[in-house]
Amino acid sequence: MPKTPLWIPSKKLIEQSNIYSFIDLVNKTYSLEIEGYNDLYSWSITNISEFWSMVWEHQNIIHSKNYSCVIDRTDKMPGAKWFIGAELNFAENLLRYKDHSPAITEYGEDGHIITLSYKELYESVASVSRFLVDVGIKKGDVVAGLISNRYESVVGMLAATSIGAIWSSCSPEFGLSAIIDRFIQINPKVVVSEDSYPFKGIKYSINEKIVGIIDAIESISVLLICSDNKEFIYNDSIDQFRWSDIINDYSNQEIDFTQLPFDHPLYVLYSSGTTGKPKSIVHSAGGTLIQHLKELSIHTNLKRGDTLFYFTTCGWMM
Repeated sequence: MPKTPLWIPSKKLIEQSNIYSFIDLVNKTYSLEIEGYNDLYSWSITNISEFWSMVWEHQNIIHSKNYSCVIDRTDKMPGAKWFIGAELNFAENLLRYKDHSPAITEYGEDGHIITLSYKELYESVASVSRFLVDVGIKKGDVVAGLISNRYESVVGMLAATSIGAIWSSCSPEFGLSAIIDRFIQINPKVVVSEDSYPFKGIKYSINEKIVGIIDAIESISVLLICSDNKEFIYNDSIDQFRWSDIINDYSNQEIDFTQLPFDHPLYVLYSSGTTGKPKSIVHSAGGTLIQHLKELSIHTNLKRGDTLFYFTTCGWMM
């Protein structure tokens, strides 16, 4: 029997969608008559350079230098060079708004709710970014997060990537050996961490894990701890700072976004480790940015003011 669709969008809803405006841009630019998703898909995989250049334009990617070529070889995957000559900053594109509308809302297991506006998000990132510069973090250095899915993880990532540093994270519930197996491969200079995490109403301390990774990984020189504890000493050999102090001490900052090539490393993620030790996987700044914009805006029709809900840890890519 023929299947009946559960829902069909109205003509008005279709014409207000992001993919509709994208198809309209493609048709006007290349004098085409693409009518729907299947046509667009067929065109995109046979006109790779043109498709991705349209995504770049449609999503209004902020950049300081334009590209001279979208892709050097379409027959070389992986290994092709994308958006050659372009320079941009991942964090700058995510922090383009500075108004009072909500940017992040954190819901904690204990019922707490924390909301940051775009203005507050920018200000928090600016504070941590300046702090990272002052403790010597430069382009290409690694900042690691041993942190749960909380607003500080987003701020820490954006602060690191704003100056061209590379971000990597593990969830605090990971075992010590699992954390070390990952972080020891990337030589982080800074670790952003919390001292405990909640699960089913119980608070689990990770102080021993923090001590363990500092002892095991010689490259770590700075610990930025997201904790309300007044005193903490994990290791006398490293500098230790409290998140709230950094936000207060580095207020009223502006971000000097480091401009980087499209393929500059952004994230280091890891395989699961089920067949030996986890393998490091590097994701580029430009590639991650344009792929996420394509997925969330063109495919998912996410618009400014919409809410995207994530229920996951910072130990996995979703």
